[in-house]
Amino acid sequence: MKRFESKRVNLKASAQTVFAFLSDMSNLGKFMPEQVTNWQATADTCSFTIQNMTTLSMKIAERVPFERIDVTSTGKTPFHFTLQLFLLPKENDNSEAYFVLNADLNPVFSMMASKPLQNLVELMASNLEQYYS
Repeated sequence: MKRFESKRVNLKASAQTVFAFLSDMSNLGKFMPEQVTNWQATADTCSFTIQNMTTLSMKIAERVPFERIDVTSTGKTPFHFTLQLFLLPKENDNSEAYFVLNADLNPVFSMMASKPLQNLVELMASNLEQYYS
């Protein structure tokens, strides 16, 4: 399992507010890179295409109120992965957040996908920070 962790970002919103918003998978699409197309989502699931690569499906596996949201791959994917959002409450109704992606990559796929996957979690964190700034 290869781990990709984003930087920690400061959000001008409480952990409760961010948790409530991102507990609905349809809102997660706002933080995806422009290479993600065909975004389709419900409250608990989503699927999308990464331009010139593959289609992925995910579902929320667990919600730990105001602390963590765990998302896991579903269906036919080129590799199994989990995506986690961690929330940390801060003073004055602010919070801190970061994403962790754990991917079960074979050695060849790892060489090709490591940089894009690291960029993905960084971009999602940056986009979340901008949304709540």
